Amino acid sequence: MTFWRHYPQPGGSGPPAGSLGALLRELHSLPAPPIPLPRFQPLNSFKSSVESSCYLTSAQREWLAARREELLDRHGKLDFPLGQGHIHGGAYPGNALWSGGGVRLGD
Repeated sequence: MTFWRHYPQPGGSGPPAGSLGALLRELHSLPAPPIPLPRFQPLNSFKSSVESSCYLTSAQREWLAARREELLDRHGKLDFPLGQGHIHGGAYPGNALWSGGGVRLGD
């Protein structure tokens, strides 16, 4: 169960798109948390979607699984010069919300 706080948006419009950039810059500059967090695992939900699909043929399922493995292998060989840090997996301007006198990052 997740609990969310509602932030009413005046006039039905959110903050300007530039606000999102400032929020993400702040998020990316946070220090590492005091507890270990799991590393981002790309294509996890894709794997379960392919495996549970009632629409895909066996050949399509096998091709997609092989392509996923190839992409994960390539991802594992990437160089990330900025290192590790916090990410917001679905950031877009609609995630910026007015909150009192400021702006918050939501989801």
